[in-house]
Amino acid sequence: MTRLTSKLVLALLLLCPSWAQAEWVKLAETESGKELFIEDRSIRRNGDIAYALTLNVSSKNLKADKVTYKTVASSQRFDCNKKQTETINFFLMDEKGLSGKLVGWDVVEENWIPAVENAVNGTLLNYVCKR
Repeated sequence: MTRLTSKLVLALLLLCPSWAQAEWVKLAETESGKELFIEDRSIRRNGDIAYALTLNVSSKNLKADKVTYKTVASSQRFDCNKKQTETINFFLMDEKGLSGKLVGWDVVEENWIPAVENAVNGTLLNYVCKR
């Protein structure tokens, strides 16, 4: 299976109704009202590399490329040894959580980012890599 096909399969799984019924664990909440969740059962590990599904939810409308959204649902990859993360794909929803309308999405080509302690990617990396 090619890399792009694998990413599209992950994208379709995220949109599957069963993900809306998933058990999301709240990891953090910012002063600006954003909440960070991870689907515990989605965490998969292969050596130093781990994968998980995440939600970043805002109480306020956010904008990107003329699209208004409140939730970013994404597939993430984590390198527990090198302490870096990357987004595999993401979906923008117009309401809080996964019950809203899909207003945008993208598949991201390899783009590893160093994890920053107490930032979103650092919080996720610490949680996933301790599993």
